[in-house]
Amino acid sequence: MHRLCSLCPLLFLLFVPASSQAEVSILELGTSRTNWADCLRFSIDGPCIMGGVPGVQISYNLPHLVLDIVKIPGDSDITDPGVPIPAPPDPLERGGAPGNPGEWNLQYSETHIFQYPLQLALQRTGMPLPLEFLCWEHMRYGPVPLVPHYLSELDAAAWRKLVSEAGPGWLGVWAPLYPRCGFVIHHSPSVASVTQGVRGVHITANPGIHVIVAPLWFVPRIPGDLLQQADPQVSRCIEIEENPLAWDHNMVALNGKYVWISWHRVACCIAPAL
Repeated sequence: MHRLCSLCPLLFLLFVPASSQAEVSILELGTSRTNWADCLRFSIDGPCIMGGVPGVQISYNLPHLVLDIVKIPGDSDITDPGVPIPAPPDPLERGGAPGNPGEWNLQYSETHIFQYPLQLALQRTGMPLPLEFLCWEHMRYGPVPLVPHYLSELDAAAWRKLVSEAGPGWLGVWAPLYPRCGFVIHHSPSVASVTQGVRGVHITANPGIHVIVAPLWFVPRIPGDLLQQADPQVSRCIEIEENPLAWDHNMVALNGKYVWISWHRVACCIAPAL
């Protein structure tokens, strides 16, 4: 059985977040940092029946999650995440290496998984789709932006490999999926960051020994979902496991802080209004 963090509100008050300059605002995430042009990928898939009425089956990608990847516990690359990010207790405060070639390309980061602020995006810019083409049953976002689902600082023991975890699977040439921790051996910091983010999403969907803040309202596809860097660059959408030679160009953050957006494909049957 996984463990939901029922004491998270108390922990937020007990731990003091680290002070560091963040780079991206919620408003930017919901507007200029979201690559609708490349990632939406709207498709008409054929006929369907809804409530006995003929319709059209459509599918497209929705930005479901924000992946906030940072080096310092308690830090964030988002200026106003809505909740304070707790730093772990002193015995666990320094959990890993910042990542450099002298340590066999070992990279370590904290990972935060938030809901994407879709309501803000709809208010500010709107989705590039008419309202009648929206799959409302898949848009179960919270009432406030950036609802937290996973904060690795609250999962310090497992995220820092102080407790053992084994499982199958590789993320292509990026790194193994397991153990789902903050340590990644890869020469590219940007590849390490997206690997840490995908592990965080996988943990949130399948906690096991890990501590999460809240379960997801959908089942991620790993691989299958798309990822888009929102900071330090606004990238095209890449596939999980896609070879870095095809996308890892000028995507390294000098401050070690990254934001990725996870896009999930949804489908629904749209019937004409009677």
